[in-house]
Parts: sequence; C-alpha cells; structure tokens
Amino acid sequence: MKRSPKLVALYSKQVQNSGLLTFRLQSPQAARKAYKRYQANQALHIGSLISKVESSDQKGDVTLLVCVPNYYSDDLELTISSIEAHTLRFSAIIFWCTQEDESSLKRTLMDRLHQPYKVTSCLTNFAQTKHYETPCFVIHAGDLINPALAIMLLNVVETTAELSYVDTDLYDQKGRRHTPDFKPDWNPDLQLTNGYIKTGIWLATLQPFAEAKIALSYFSVSLYLCHCYFHKPEQLIQHIPSVLLSQRNSLVEFSQSKALFSQLFNQHFFPLQGVRENGLCSFPPLATIRITFSFYYHSHA
Repeated sequence: MKRSPKLVALYSKQVQNSGLLTFRLQSPQAARKAYKRYQANQALHIGSLISKVESSDQKGDVTLLVCVPNYYSDDLELTISSIEAHTLRFSAIIFWCTQEDESSLKRTLMDRLHQPYKVTSCLTNFAQTKHYETPCFVIHAGDLINPALAIMLLNVVETTAELSYVDTDLYDQKGRRHTPDFKPDWNPDLQLTNGYIKTGIWLATLQPFAEAKIALSYFSVSLYLCHCYFHKPEQLIQHIPSVLLSQRNSLVEFSQSKALFSQLFNQHFFPLQGVRENGLCSFPPLATIRITFSFYYHSHA
C-alpha cells in the first residue's frame, strides 16, 4: 500500500473520517460522572413507568428465581432488601439452594422476607404447578434488582422472545453503583469463551431452565446459556439495553468455572467439532485496552 499514493490517501481520509485521531478517552472521574447522569436519566424514565401503576393492584407476571449456591446471610440480606423494595409483587419468589442449606435459608427468610416464597433444592419439583409455565427472572444471592424490574420487563420484553438478558453494574460496600457492563447483543462465541452473561436473565417459562438440570453454582446462568446454544441455537435471545441489576464487587472469577464448562463442552462441543480444550485463563491479561464512552439517554414521549 505504501507504494500506491492513491491507496495511502484513501486510507488517511478514512482514518480522519473515523474520528480515531481526535477521539479522547474519558478519565475515570469523567466516566463516573457520565454514569451518574445515566442513572439519573434512567430513574426519571422508570419513575414515569412507576407512576402509571403505583395506584393499582397490578402484579408483575413473573417469577423471581434466586440461585443460592452457598448460604451467606450477608449476601441474602442485600438481595432480600432489594426484593422488599420492589414496586410490584412477583407472582412467586423461589430460592434454589442445596439440601444442606435449606433449613438455614428458611430460618433467614422467615424473619426477613415479608412476601410469599418457596425454598427448594430441586426445581423440577414445580413441574405440576403454575410456576413451571410462568415467565421467570433468574438472579444470584448478592444481586440487587432495580425497584422497577418487573415493570420494565412487562414493557420491553418482545412477545417472540424466549430468553432476554439485561445490563448490569457493580456496587461497593457502601451500596454505591459503579462500573456499568453494557453488554452487546447475543453473541454465542463470547458466551462460550467468556461467559459475559452471568446473571439477570428473563425466561418465557421456568420449565426449560429446570429441565436442563444445570448444576447450582455462581455460573448456572452462564452454563444455561451455553446449554441453550447447543440444544436450541435458533431461539430468539433478546438484549435489554438497560442496567436493571447490580452485582457485588467481589465476583467469583470466571476461571473457576473450568470444571463445569469442561463437562458441558466434552458432552456437546468437542466430539462434534474435533477441537481440543484450551484452559480458561486464570491470570490477568498482560495488557488492557480501555475504551470509555459517554452515556446518553433518549426518552420517547
């Protein structure tokens, strides 16, 4: 290309038009301010939705499924508080835990959660109940849900969607939200290699999640999405571009999921594709490229 002045000129023109030469990365302080503006604008929009239903007895037609891989009362306290602050009542609240933790979990919920709930170590126990056919939103203990989660789902989930997922952020020990994770649209390659969707998924019904018999862990949602790709790659998976869930700062490292994913891949992927496993990275990258964008919010009247 260097030997062709016309190609060099064309390339230079395209680079100039792209804005790469004039693009300035945001400082961490500017990124935090931008996210605060995003949260403020989102709160205004959600507030307008809440005002339409706050005087009614409308119930969110969705079951909340809380995965509790390990019983930690501190994590549960935060999640329970966010459930109690929710605007609409869920049609059902199910806590999925191990058999060993059932009694401890029931004692905690009895004192803290003032809504009907169920505790189980086997989701298929609901096979003969209405909960099996009700839309379901899946989170983990320690997650905080947006007070208007059910309202947002009722307004934005597409009628043809079988599965949807939301954007997330993190919260610190003082409850301050930061580091938003604005996810891309559904990308099976990214899910298989990085597990970029870890929690906060909406399902048209609880049944397929229960019958997939995914192991209870902090990677249950990630594993289920990979399971969906192997068994039903044509299903419509919708991205809801709104931060509706916050995760705790101390997330479990994705590298710890290797054994769980290896079992799934060995069953479905490796025999078909004839590829060999490359272990999940358990160390930080040698270099990081950080691109931060300003967040803008547009509300349609």
